Amino acid sequence: MEIKSSAANKWIIIISGIFILFGLYFTTFYNYLLFHSIAEVFIIVVSCGIFIVAWNSRKFLDNNYLRFIGIAYLFIAILELTHTLSYSGMGVFKGYGSDLPTQFWIAARYMESISLFVAPLFFARRVKLNVLFIVYASATCLIFLSIFLWNIFPVCFVEGTELTPFKKISEYIICLILLGAIALLYQKRKKFEVGVYRLLVASIVLSIVAELAFTFYIHAYGFSNLVGHYFTIISFYLIYKALIETGLVRPYDILFRNLKQSEAVIRNERDRAQRYLDVAGVTIIVLNTDQTVALINKKGCEILDYEESEIIGKKWFDNFLPERDRDRTRSVFVELIAERIEPIKYFENYVLTKDNKERLIAWHNSILRDNDRKIIATLSSGEDITERKQAEDALRESERKLRAMSVRLTEVEETERKALARELHDSVGQNLAALNINLNIARKQLLAQSIGEAATRLKDSINLIEETTKCIRDVMAELRPEVLDDYGLVAALRWCGERFSEHTGVAVKVSGEEITPRFALNVETTLFRIGKEAMTNVAKYAQASQVTVTFESAGELARLTIADDGVGFDVSESSQSKERKGWGLQIMEERARSVAGQLRIESEPGKGTRVMVEVKR
Repeated sequence: MEIKSSAANKWIIIISGIFILFGLYFTTFYNYLLFHSIAEVFIIVVSCGIFIVAWNSRKFLDNNYLRFIGIAYLFIAILELTHTLSYSGMGVFKGYGSDLPTQFWIAARYMESISLFVAPLFFARRVKLNVLFIVYASATCLIFLSIFLWNIFPVCFVEGTELTPFKKISEYIICLILLGAIALLYQKRKKFEVGVYRLLVASIVLSIVAELAFTFYIHAYGFSNLVGHYFTIISFYLIYKALIETGLVRPYDILFRNLKQSEAVIRNERDRAQRYLDVAGVTIIVLNTDQTVALINKKGCEILDYEESEIIGKKWFDNFLPERDRDRTRSVFVELIAERIEPIKYFENYVLTKDNKERLIAWHNSILRDNDRKIIATLSSGEDITERKQAEDALRESERKLRAMSVRLTEVEETERKALARELHDSVGQNLAALNINLNIARKQLLAQSIGEAATRLKDSINLIEETTKCIRDVMAELRPEVLDDYGLVAALRWCGERFSEHTGVAVKVSGEEITPRFALNVETTLFRIGKEAMTNVAKYAQASQVTVTFESAGELARLTIADDGVGFDVSESSQSKERKGWGLQIMEERARSVAGQLRIESEPGKGTRVMVEVKR
């Protein structure tokens, strides 16, 4: 029924309009001046109506286009009124003829076309009404002065001839400006309700047709003048429908178009935000200042294993945290809301699921404030790190066990070395010494009997036994230098440096004092092995002439430094891969880690190398 009623109303309007236009046409037979006056009064009333709507709604109007057009059409109405009063036969401005109304008509059309062209540019700009009012008032005053006082406004119509070139060219220029206005409206069409946009475009198109009709203007009462006014009347009727009727009947289509669009944008953004919250891979929760849950996303509900309705409005700390953590976390929240502490950006705590299982959540927190900067809620995004934390704990426990195993293996290795050294000393060494004594005695006996060949063999055997004894002693020293056990780390490093110099010819300087009480045996052994390995690397790669070994201690911390003056190397390149790093450096690092120490290497090509290891008691 409503559709039929709307269609009927449209036909009534169309038919009524046709009758009105025919009625206006018949007035031309009686008095053309009456027709012209009625047409112009309609144009003036519509122009003033646009101004009234825009001006009286300026305080709450969010449509800058209508603000601009409203001011413009007030001054267009003033020019139209002057055009009407100066028209031939009105007798208001005596002695001016038909050129005066034509000049005001052209001035009004220029102002209208330029205003329609510029207005769309102000959608994104704030219109200062006082400035705009002054601009249009000044332009109108200049038009009046140029016509009445200065007499510089170009002639538009010459009695008894035709329109001047200025008038015709101006009509075409106005048409081009109006076409430009249509183009700009098309670019900004989304700013308008569809019906309003179509009415505005149709109005401008009819204005262009009217201007083209006026180019055939021959006489003030001529046919082309009649046709041009008809199209102008229809054009102003359409703009009336677009800006006045729509603004009063459906204000959200024009007066509050931006607000309506903003509400739609807000709804869309809210829907997008809700979709984001639902697909986010973390828990998102908003807590009110009274500790109740204001918002929780789908992920949070999944972690807690509750429905959203079972969480919203509930006290967070009392219902969803393990009892042991409630007081601690609640007190932090209370202090935060009271602004007695700074917001805690990162926080970890356990939450309690519906089946009483605990999940560890890593929270990133922020606060929400109102316009008065008062805290109204907290916003937290939380990541479930339960499995990751368990994996990290398991890894740390595994590393602890491996380190303990490494220490134990080192202890076992050193115990075995010591046992082997003792065995070689107590058994093999004593046996070889006794054999040496016996062979010497046998040699003396054989010499007494002058058995030369036997003496020679015995002499060779003795030499072999002496070499074997020396070799075994060397092995014993390599396995476990007695000087380390008997005199300490510094003495052992000096002994190692002397042997290194004998074999390589590289000078070794050892400095430092033994500390009391001594470090644990495994720590001293590790530092000795690292020092020895560092010297071995110097012999292999450094091409050095001197090595300096320094042992320093300060309180619970000790540092061993092995420095050489060799060729050095690029540490960054060496550390990029194990293949380039070499087993020597890796072994030293592993030894340092086995006693919770830190090993650092400093070196540059051509500037030697420094190996530093630090350990604590």
